[in-house]
Amino acid sequence: ILRRAGLVTARREGLSVSYALTSPRVADLLTTARAILTGMVAGQAEMLVEEIPEPPALAGKAR
Repeated sequence: ILRRAGLVTARREGLSVSYALTSPRVADLLTTARAILTGMVAGQAEMLVEEIPEPPALAGKAR
């Protein structure tokens, strides 16, 4: 899909295929997307922690 979209080039060596970005701007795009998604995931994790209730205190403590 990335090759067909023109974002990467492919080079075959035997059974292996190596891919390279067609432009440094693609790397910039991926860096920006990663920063956005990381921020979103961190925000969702905070919301989950806030929603989890504290466990009740133990009535009798084991010795």
